[in-house]
Amino acid sequence: GERLIFEASLALEAGKLAETAQMSYKAMVSAADGLLSTQGLLISNRYDTVAEFRSRFLEAGRFFVGVGEYFIKASGYDLASLGSEKTRRLLEEANLFVEEAQVVYGRMAGAATK
Repeated sequence: GERLIFEASLALEAGKLAETAQMSYKAMVSAADGLLSTQGLLISNRYDTVAEFRSRFLEAGRFFVGVGEYFIKASGYDLASLGSEKTRRLLEEANLFVEEAQVVYGRMAGAATK
């Protein structure tokens, strides 16, 4: 997640908007998949990441709603044609989403060791 955010930042600085948007969204998907793996879902199961994240974390109250909604919203974007401002915002929102996913993951790992 963090590596993709960093690479997306570099792409944005280089003016590569579509690449920035794609990497930003990919970072969000990767973070969501990481959380879903704690629920026994494997990428090989070919589940719908957005739908599973929504039901297992967002609607279940296990993820900060304001930040979780960034991912749901981004899933509906046409990443190839966002424009400069929306691409910059998507990168910022992806960064917040990845950070929140790490907090939630850490909280779950901490609870598992108690």
